[in-house]
Amino acid sequence: MKPHRKPSVARGTRGFLLRSVDDAGSSKYFFRVYGADHSFRDYELIHSDLEIEIVDEDATFYESEDSQDATLDHCPRTLGYEP
Repeated sequence: MKPHRKPSVARGTRGFLLRSVDDAGSSKYFFRVYGADHSFRDYELIHSDLEIEIVDEDATFYESEDSQDATLDHCPRTLGYEP
């Protein structure tokens, strides 16, 4: 953590876990918090074991038959897999 940063408690803050992908294909996750005026602030994720609760109704887990592969994505309808 860089010195001279003002701390504030994050518990109870609602926001979005987002992923950005650069031109080289490397991805980075960050936490975005929107203000009432639609402004936003992005926070770099450094926390090593942050507890989260998924409240997005569109979020769906997908697991392979052998349980080796597991992903979290949008629901099948959003992805165009269901009519």
